[in-house]
Amino acid sequence: MSKLTIKQIFSHFQFYQDNYQRIITSAELYYQPVESAVLHFSLISQEQLYLGDVLQLWLNQTWLSHALFLEDKRLCLKGQSYIFAVTQGQSQTIASVWSPSNQQILSVHVDDVLSLYLPLIRLKRPQRVQEALIEPVVWAKVS
Repeated sequence: MSKLTIKQIFSHFQFYQDNYQRIITSAELYYQPVESAVLHFSLISQEQLYLGDVLQLWLNQTWLSHALFLEDKRLCLKGQSYIFAVTQGQSQTIASVWSPSNQQILSVHVDDVLSLYLPLIRLKRPQRVQEALIEPVVWAKVS
């Protein structure tokens, strides 16, 4: 399954909004991987986010940036931006956001990482469809 990019999602954002209910209730649509959409808290904790995850977080307005500080002080955030990745380092937490006004991905500093993590763990996800188990082939000994 190919990964969607953030730019692709926002190029067709109205489509995803219109089909939101269908996406979040269908495991096949929900678990479409999104490139670079990840929550990374430590060396051993990394969670891939899927299309259904980011849509729920954005459309429920829990992963929108309001008062985040840009890593690059020369850029300016106008309006809301959509968080899609969070990386917690030893001294700071950085979020990657899509800025509709700038039409690009920006890095911002995050003060309260818990406010991003808690909504993620509360998401309602459809149950994944189990892959069909393949029975091992038993070869008969030919005499």
